[in-house]
Amino acid sequence: MDLSILSWNIRGVRRSEKRRALKSLICKVRPCIVFLQECKLEKISDFEIRKLWGCANMEFEYAPAVGSSGGILCMWNPNILHVSERFSSRRYIALIGVHKQLGVDCGFVNVYGPSSNSKKVKFLEELLTFLNAKRIPWCLGGILT
Repeated sequence: MDLSILSWNIRGVRRSEKRRALKSLICKVRPCIVFLQECKLEKISDFEIRKLWGCANMEFEYAPAVGSSGGILCMWNPNILHVSERFSSRRYIALIGVHKQLGVDCGFVNVYGPSSNSKKVKFLEELLTFLNAKRIPWCLGGILT
């Protein structure tokens, strides 16, 4: 059974050193799913994302940065995880699907929570409302701050 997950607050993916380190780690660990926070990119191409993963057999969901703040990326192996629903906002990406080896419905959330105390409570309430509406097991990764 493969359910390895990599979550990394990468703080920008433009620098070649970080891209090489990420690609090397993905090739070494061979995760089922990768969560990246603070990609700091307003736009990223399919080609750039596939280069990060290291092979063509992957799918992804991206929530762009606003200016140089934020940017969340989820990448996964479709041979292991069949994603049927995707939900994306500035603060999180949620994936719902079936783990093919286990045959169970499950959800994965990559979170990039607000740093402002005044926004944290509202964000967490909204996230919990979303999660509780779906009757499945969840795996959360990322930064709740």
